[in-house]
Amino acid sequence: MKQGPFTYPRKQKLKSRKLLGKLFQSGKSLNAFPIKLIYQTNSPFVGETLMAGVGASSRNFKKAVDRNSIKRLLRESFRLEQSILQHGLPQDRQWQLFFIYTGKELPDGKLVQNKMQFLMHKLVDQFALKEAANDTPSITPNPGT
Repeated sequence: MKQGPFTYPRKQKLKSRKLLGKLFQSGKSLNAFPIKLIYQTNSPFVGETLMAGVGASSRNFKKAVDRNSIKRLLRESFRLEQSILQHGLPQDRQWQLFFIYTGKELPDGKLVQNKMQFLMHKLVDQFALKEAANDTPSITPNPGT
């Protein structure tokens, strides 16, 4: 079944304890307060090219209702903005992403969506710069002339 650009199917959800442990242990991070993105990439992979998870601190939000509403906002923003990553990142590897809400107040949807968009563009730009640096050939002077 062909999926549209605005879906977030079960296969894309990052739930495996093993993958999450590895992600938090060796992943890199980007910040755009109040959202922190932890990411890593795996070259040999099986399944989806983009996997994502979301979280909110129980230290800052004591009520599960508040944490769940924040996670719902994060998931919805990811679902709407994931096309940035699908078009900007190479599809030959698996990208594992985890978005953590680090603020102390309940956010509104617009703020979360703007910060999510910013983080995704930042990740695409960072990876593009890294790839460009790896692709440029080093110029060595010709000693014979």
